Amino acid sequence: MKVSGDDVVLRQQQFFANVNLWMTISFGMMLCGCVGHLLFCDDLDFRIILSAIGSLGFTLWYGYMAFLGRGPIKLNGDLIALAGARVYLWSDVEVRYTLAGEYAATVLLRTLGEHQRVVAKFAAVPLGLNFNTLLSTLVQTKERSVAGDPLTAEEIRAMLLTPVPDPLPAIGEYVDVMVHVP
Repeated sequence: MKVSGDDVVLRQQQFFANVNLWMTISFGMMLCGCVGHLLFCDDLDFRIILSAIGSLGFTLWYGYMAFLGRGPIKLNGDLIALAGARVYLWSDVEVRYTLAGEYAATVLLRTLGEHQRVVAKFAAVPLGLNFNTLLSTLVQTKERSVAGDPLTAEEIRAMLLTPVPDPLPAIGEYVDVMVHVP
C-alpha cells in the first residue's frame, strides 16, 4: 500500500497470492493433458472428454476472474477505482460484506439505484490487510464523502494501517479508534 498523489493504492501481495491466476494455470495444464491424451492415445475414453470440457470451462472462468482482478485498487475521498478502469463515486456505491465461510469474508461493492448489482468483490487477505479494518475504512470513506467532508489519502492510509483492537468486539458492536495522521 502506498500513497500516490491523492490516492491510496492497494496492490495484491505477490502474484502467487492471486488464486485465480494459479487456478487458471492448473486447469490449463489439466486441459493440455486431456487434449494430449485424446490426440496421441489409441483409446477414446468418455471420461477424458468430460474432463477436457470441464477443464476448458474452468480455465476460461478463472482466466476471466484473474483478468478482472488484475491491477491495483485506488481509493481517495471521492471515488474508488478498481482494476480494468472501473471507477465509481462513493455516492454511487454501497459497501457490504459477505461471509464465504467461517474465516473467509469478502467486501462487496454494489451500485445504488433502480438496478442494483455487485460491481466488485475482493478479499482483504491478498491485499495484506485485516478484513475488519478494510471494511471499516471503506464505510467511513463513503460516509465522509457523501457528507461532503472527504478523507485525504493520508487519513485513509492511516485508517488502513490501524491495528485491530484486542479483544475484538462482538458482531454488531462499534469501537472508536483514534488514528494519528502524519
